[in-house]
Amino acid sequence: MMKKPWLALSLLLVASALSGQEITDEPPYPPYLHQMPAPFARFSSVEILRAVFPSYEPKTERQEEFPNQERQPAFAGILQAQTWNAGCGCYLVVFAGIAAEDGFRTMCGACLTYGLLAVLREEKGPIVLVARQETGAFEWGEKDEPDRVSGPTDAIWFTGNEEVRLDLAPYKLTRDERLIGVRSETIRPFLHTTNLQLYRMAGKTLRKVFEGEVDDWSHPNGQLLPGPVDRTTAILSSMPAGKYYDLVIDRTEIRCPEPPDDQDFNDADCTLKLKGAKKTDRRQERWKFDGTKFVLLPTPPATPAASGMWALPRPSGRSPGHGR
Repeated sequence: MMKKPWLALSLLLVASALSGQEITDEPPYPPYLHQMPAPFARFSSVEILRAVFPSYEPKTERQEEFPNQERQPAFAGILQAQTWNAGCGCYLVVFAGIAAEDGFRTMCGACLTYGLLAVLREEKGPIVLVARQETGAFEWGEKDEPDRVSGPTDAIWFTGNEEVRLDLAPYKLTRDERLIGVRSETIRPFLHTTNLQLYRMAGKTLRKVFEGEVDDWSHPNGQLLPGPVDRTTAILSSMPAGKYYDLVIDRTEIRCPEPPDDQDFNDADCTLKLKGAKKTDRRQERWKFDGTKFVLLPTPPATPAASGMWALPRPSGRSPGHGR
């Protein structure tokens, strides 16, 4: 699940130590983007940030809307940017990072911070903001709560042990409306998961309509490699169902055996192509949009024709990261 501002930093420090990452006040800095993709390459990151945060000051690289832990304007930068063709328009989708603490300008496993999504487009020359993520109330960590990080409750929270990336696969809400996806991959000892969030552009606001795991590794014997690995993957597709499309998730569980001592192996190698790997379960989920969010429907009873599975068509396109 995505991190929240009340997550205890002490737990993150332990996770960082286990993963062998050092906490440091020295560079490298987060990989902020300065070159936008075509056809938005002529716009600078400063122009983008000023559109997303009207108070952004390029000399200090800070904006005033979201203060940092010290109650000062927080650093902001563009972490991801992709072109998005939706309907009859061409948009730029960005994931803007905000430093909850100045220390997050260095990459460390225990650093907890957040970011938000924004959609922009060119309008008669300049680039303008179309919609921005709804981030919820800003909650402050008080002096008697040293482990609590201040920030907006509904932003996309992450640490240095996570990778957040845009997923602009054609997730359909209606025949003409598309959703914007964000994946958060977490890699720590005994934990390797990928979480997906889907957002709908409703007027000038991006609202979350779905969140769930789409890839997961676990170690059933309770130890790191060498040892068996259980992996669950998901393929997502959209199914017409009246005004709104349903979201269909096809999940497959496999178990990979303990690799030979002389074979290099990591969690990502756990696929059905691996010798000795076996499929242990397969199931489908159907999520229906209720006008606000996707709701999981009860699993229908198995039928002999479907062999316990729904007879659904294969998706027209797979989201990045599936079927690896």
